[in-house]
Amino acid sequence: LSNDHVTVKSKVDSNELRVIGFSLEGKPLDLETPILSIPMLSSKAREQSVQLMIKDMVASSPKGTKINLRVSDGIIYVVPTLPKKFKLEQNYPNPFNGNTRINFDLPEDAIVNLKVMDILGNTVKALRKGVVPAGFYTVLWDGNSDNGSPVSPGEYLCSLKVGANYHTMKMVVLR
Repeated sequence: LSNDHVTVKSKVDSNELRVIGFSLEGKPLDLETPILSIPMLSSKAREQSVQLMIKDMVASSPKGTKINLRVSDGIIYVVPTLPKKFKLEQNYPNPFNGNTRINFDLPEDAIVNLKVMDILGNTVKALRKGVVPAGFYTVLWDGNSDNGSPVSPGEYLCSLKVGANYHTMKMVVLR
């Protein structure tokens, strides 16, 4: 990994250095490699101590979702965020041959039932069932049924039930 994809811009305003770093490529950051270094020049020949204070930082995920950060004693911490609403996203890839990813968001802890059904509503594969903590989730489906055999090509439904919320989407399996 490297941070060559990150662009850094800066501006001095009222004795404050404002810095922005961004990547339009959506690649992850290499946390072992510096993104920014600030050289300090002194007009005096002797050693001098300089204090640099980071007042605020903002980060976002590759999808543009804000990531909350907290700075304490020079260390930057990621503050976990929770989704604002219940959501089931369209699987990707779709249509698929092999594996597909199913993303869903839970704004609070809930009893979840995520399953794949045939077009008649019969359960083909139970993907997730039980109490799930609030958060963002990705479940992989390998195109196999509960008995381990590959499902036939065609249309399937992915159903997510969380309390009174119920969402369904179509998925297409190719072979």
